[in-house]
Amino acid sequence: MATQPNTLVFFTKDGSLQGGASLEENKKGILVQMDDGRKVRVPTRDVSFLQEDGALKDPETGARLAHRICSLAMEIDLHAVWELLLEEDLPGFTHQDIAELCDPAGDAVFQAAVRCALDGPESLFKRKGDRWVPVSQKTVQERLQQKEALQQKLAAEQNVVDHLARARKQGTLDSHGAAQELKASLTVLSRAAMETDKVDSTASRLLALLYPGDTRPYPLLAFDFMVSVGLWDEDEDVNLMRLDPPQRFTDEVLEQGEKVVEALEGIISQREDRTHLVAIAIDDADTVEVDDALALEKTPSGWNVHVFIADVASGVARGSALDQEAALRASTVYHPTRRIPMLPPSVSENALSLNQGVRRPALDHVFYLDEAFQQYDFAVKPCVLQVDKQMT
Repeated sequence: MATQPNTLVFFTKDGSLQGGASLEENKKGILVQMDDGRKVRVPTRDVSFLQEDGALKDPETGARLAHRICSLAMEIDLHAVWELLLEEDLPGFTHQDIAELCDPAGDAVFQAAVRCALDGPESLFKRKGDRWVPVSQKTVQERLQQKEALQQKLAAEQNVVDHLARARKQGTLDSHGAAQELKASLTVLSRAAMETDKVDSTASRLLALLYPGDTRPYPLLAFDFMVSVGLWDEDEDVNLMRLDPPQRFTDEVLEQGEKVVEALEGIISQREDRTHLVAIAIDDADTVEVDDALALEKTPSGWNVHVFIADVASGVARGSALDQEAALRASTVYHPTRRIPMLPPSVSENALSLNQGVRRPALDHVFYLDEAFQQYDFAVKPCVLQVDKQMT
């Protein structure tokens, strides 16, 4: 092993310096005994430095010593020494030099604590080989600005979390006129609810704050939140949300849909009339887009079976915004809780739907049968139709 047992190991984790005593080392890193009894595996890249102490007899003693050194390091202020050495034009200083400037009477524990402080996340010194040099005043100023910006960000995030927590408790969320941060957080949480496994770091942080101690998967917590504040129904279909089909029509598409209604008489005026036939449409009771109907006609040679299909293309100009929207949607989506139409209701439920008692353009698929009901011919003809009865 490269690291001997009971060596003091100092490492950075979650932005803070920690320490313990080594137990063993392998490819995954050093197994470290902590003063609270935990054993943690520290990747080699996270190790700040190692310090051997021949007086240590067991890892528990080493863990307590490492914890003491880290605690002392947090109390050491290197600012005065940094200001002093900043003016010195020297290639660098050992940690013993810096420790002596801090406290000439400092013992080995104090020197180790200074070594830890030099490696801290907010250290005013940077390593240069086995020596330390003061960072520039510009770097310190930039760090202060970054720290201030981070604090402002965390404060804004906490305000959002407080707002969301109140909304969850009250069972309602008023996002009207809300800050951009709140709206962005709602977007993040709604996306997290649609994930099947992992969520991004922003969502996981928000959910951990909103649901402390809750071990359910983050997507489930996000779904629970959206329901709890009234933005979603408890039966909301996340699969449909993942597909994100367009559910609103643009003003241009709606306007073109109204023009189809206005142009309806002109569309059917030149078509073959089939309104004398008794046509029947058979659909579910809640159907609002009637797209087919049937009629049976007796002829001298047998029977004509008419299968009428709504001629939607007759009212939708090729290449128009209405046509492009229909191509994008491809079909009306019939979902257990909603219907997402391919065309605006003015077209799909009115002008081009084979509704009872009104004249509508259709394609007549005619099956010509003889007296023995054997088919001898077939034709498709544009026509105008009037459904006499809508049945279920």
